[in-house]
Amino acid sequence: MRTLADKELKEAYIKACEQNLDPLFILQLRKELERRQIIREALEEKKRKRQI
Repeated sequence: MRTLADKELKEAYIKACEQNLDPLFILQLRKELERRQIIREALEEKKRKRQI
């Protein structure tokens, strides 16, 4: 079960990638997603948003 914080973290990662923010910031978000084991979900959601 995912928490609200997990969902917000995924959304922050996707937005940071879309807006080409600081690569170090994106890397920190990605490491936290990996730590929470939700990186795959975030990457799938990011891919879906690109297709739209």
